[in-house]
Amino acid sequence: AISSTSVRFSNTLGAPASARQPDGTLNLEMDDNRFSSRLVRIGGSYWGVYLRSSNSSAGTRPNIVRWFEIDAAALGSSPFQPLMQQGTIELGTPGSDDQDLHYPSIAVNEFGDVVIGFSASGPGSRQYPSAYAVVGHTSGTTTTFGDPIQLKAGTTSYQRLASGRNRWGDYSNTVVDPADTNIFWTFQEWASNGNIWNVQATELITFDTNERYWYHISDGAFAINLNWLAAPSPQASDHAVFSRGGAPYTVRFT
Repeated sequence: AISSTSVRFSNTLGAPASARQPDGTLNLEMDDNRFSSRLVRIGGSYWGVYLRSSNSSAGTRPNIVRWFEIDAAALGSSPFQPLMQQGTIELGTPGSDDQDLHYPSIAVNEFGDVVIGFSASGPGSRQYPSAYAVVGHTSGTTTTFGDPIQLKAGTTSYQRLASGRNRWGDYSNTVVDPADTNIFWTFQEWASNGNIWNVQATELITFDTNERYWYHISDGAFAINLNWLAAPSPQASDHAVFSRGGAPYTVRFT
């Protein structure tokens, strides 16, 4: 457990502001400087995410996700240097179609794969509150992320006022599958017609370049590329993984 220890990540970013929607009058209330998701311990590191404004002035657009990795062994040590790496996740082009991100959560596996889930909204491209994730990989001491992936597109702006507040729920979770640590699950909010918030559950699979996951949900031929999550079909030096659940299926090798 971490107790009576402080780590400063950055003093150049402001507190998150209310997130924009296509109708600029229907903003979503975000949390303040508090963390809204748990820290993750993997090996000798703690990983975490939090929400900030992208500018030092609180309330300046857009809201972005900050992520960090800290050295568990360095906590409480002297000299006190626990921060190993940190970075930002943004969506869109600042000043054009930039989006406000909401309530991130993070998961990490022992292979250095990192998944951050969040929701996002904004005015530039009529982005209703939608579910997103971003996948990264750690090589040595550096983590690099790909582009954000839209998991579920929102279909409307969200407005449910309570005491004058249009609060967007802080429901976000990202976890590693206990049965297969190459599989991540992320649970993120999105808005649908009728002022309804929903939670999108998404499975994300990470794998090495020489791994191929069986994708077909029924009988199929081994050599057909479309039967594999990462086409083409496995070659002699590849590692084939058959982990699809559900009804039994037969893989034909001839």
